[in-house]
Amino acid sequence: LHKAIEAGLCNEKYEWLYEHNLLAYFADYASERLHLSNAIQNGIPKVSWKPFETLFRIKGLSGYRNYYKNKSGILPEGHAIVDQIFQNKSI
Repeated sequence: LHKAIEAGLCNEKYEWLYEHNLLAYFADYASERLHLSNAIQNGIPKVSWKPFETLFRIKGLSGYRNYYKNKSGILPEGHAIVDQIFQNKSI
């Protein structure tokens, strides 16, 4: 979360500053890379949306992910910033 603040994705009050689909991308990536899931669905770790929705006070993150992943097929604008955070690269 500290890196997300440094990157300008959210502020110190955990107010997300980009589109909600990018937060869904962030939550999905964080769950995978940090092994936050405690359930498996179809052989894939299931994202735990609730902690992210509570922290950032945004509901429906799974719907935002569904949109970019299954409907538009286009990664959210700003996804490279999230990628850099979890790949331990300079932002």
